[in-house]
Amino acid sequence: MNKPSVGGEPSDRGGSEYFTSIAVADRIQQPGFVVTRQEWNRIKERVRNIRSSESQWLSASYALVSMGVSFLIGVAFLALEGVATWVIIGFSVAAAVGFSGAIACWFAYRESRGRREDDINIVIEDMDDIERLYER
Repeated sequence: MNKPSVGGEPSDRGGSEYFTSIAVADRIQQPGFVVTRQEWNRIKERVRNIRSSESQWLSASYALVSMGVSFLIGVAFLALEGVATWVIIGFSVAAAVGFSGAIACWFAYRESRGRREDDINIVIEDMDDIERLYER
């Protein structure tokens, strides 16, 4: 099993273990907080459960899909009734705008959700690094 060197990656040549460099740091007193393991785990769990704010994009997407479907149904019924062509075209454009808007909102939702999940993962990884630093 390779042991990581200070400030670097593990080195292995021919099965032997060794460190390429050793850096010794002076202990520096600095202010800090004492947190119990239970409190630390509670904080980590709260970070993992951060609520999403991107649901507004998903709600808007559903609303626009509903609008598009409604106008599409309207186009079908208006075409059967023999309504003026410009009305049918207007309803068709409204349906297309609804579906296009829904697609745009869905992509915004996915992007926002992805960024939030990445941010949460970064914080959790930092917290895991801190745990490893003090688990000695």
